[in-house]
Amino acid sequence: ANLSFCLDYYHFDLDSPIINATDQTGVALNYEQRWGRYLVAADFSKLTDKKPGKYSLSEAVQKIWNVKLGYRLIDGAAFKLDSYAFYNDFHHKNTAYYYKMDLISNGIELKGRFTLSNRISGDLYYAHGFFASGKDTENNPFSDEKYKSSGVKFYYNFDDNTAIYLGYKKIDYTFTKNHVGFEMSGPFLGFRYTF
Repeated sequence: ANLSFCLDYYHFDLDSPIINATDQTGVALNYEQRWGRYLVAADFSKLTDKKPGKYSLSEAVQKIWNVKLGYRLIDGAAFKLDSYAFYNDFHHKNTAYYYKMDLISNGIELKGRFTLSNRISGDLYYAHGFFASGKDTENNPFSDEKYKSSGVKFYYNFDDNTAIYLGYKKIDYTFTKNHVGFEMSGPFLGFRYTF
């Protein structure tokens, strides 16, 4: 088995007419384990306002969970391609307005892993999901939610176990029923340890 943990620091710009936060920072913890071509992965992110938006009187918090089951489609020396089925849970809470929003999505993800040299490697991924469940699906204004996420990550590998990395990530939620949505994007850096 191949087991790895990653710790990220994020700095996101948030563009949205429905969430009043413009500049966010946070951390993420990532876990992945592989048995041959089969993979299990999970990550948790927590983001808070750095500069509240125009109408935000207090702190807003976003918590994002992802759980993935995957299979390695290509297992080459210089390039690997992984496919995943994922569950995504986005939770937003604004303490000023006692406002909460929960978005749950299921979908698929493709991730390409490439090796440029003994020290430099990278990941490139794209995920696409749709609204999965809710307490009141028929009347829920977010029941037509579509989820998209993409990103790139470059590693500097000190050895087979430890690496640091720098990347850029974009997360987009669109609600076609109400013609609104929000987008989170920005750079991140982190540390990986592989057992």
